[in-house]
Amino acid sequence: MVASSIPPDNPQVMDACVSVMRESVFINTDPAAVPRADMLTSHFHGSLAVMFSKFKKCRRKESFEFDEDLLSSITHRFSSTRRKWLEAIDYLYSPFNIDKNRWIAVMVDLPSHSLSVFDSTANALRGSRLKPELEFLCEMFPYLVHKIGANDLMINYPLSPLSFTHHTRVTQASDRANTGMLSLLFMEAHAFGSFDKVCQVSEAGLRQRAEQLAVQLYEHCCGDIEV
Repeated sequence: MVASSIPPDNPQVMDACVSVMRESVFINTDPAAVPRADMLTSHFHGSLAVMFSKFKKCRRKESFEFDEDLLSSITHRFSSTRRKWLEAIDYLYSPFNIDKNRWIAVMVDLPSHSLSVFDSTANALRGSRLKPELEFLCEMFPYLVHKIGANDLMINYPLSPLSFTHHTRVTQASDRANTGMLSLLFMEAHAFGSFDKVCQVSEAGLRQRAEQLAVQLYEHCCGDIEV
């Protein structure tokens, strides 16, 4: 029996799922059908969060020195996929862990300079209390885009903080153990549709999608399954 939950206290499992889903949705597909989007692991948030206190103290934030490993990982991705932010990518999706007991889906809309949260446990934390959890991302991300500067659109990206929207009309998890898979499904749905598609995601298909993802994880690590 394949588990349909992604442990909130184990980001490595979530990041493995993100990598496999990204590979199937954005890489191993017809180039003409690839959404103008990409997925980032939860580790991306952690890399920024640890720098936030130093970032806030920096007087000239345009000169802030981001972690070199973070910068090189992003530029390497640009080179390997030949897809850069704002040129070929409008949306960035990533899972975000709240207090090690639930997952939410975060979407950065690059052209609209905004950050949206798809939250399957909206009653757990109101938007006014959730926003401070993501303040570091709203404030630092524009400077990260500018710092990387892989094209003119990135170089000229506005440095004001991203606006914040907390979407609560999405399916609500009956159990917090389901928040991980729901977050992945929200991201996948938006990549291939819109917010209306996200609202159509339900727990009914959770088990089936989890089993598909488990097979993809196995094949990613061990090769094709022999039948």
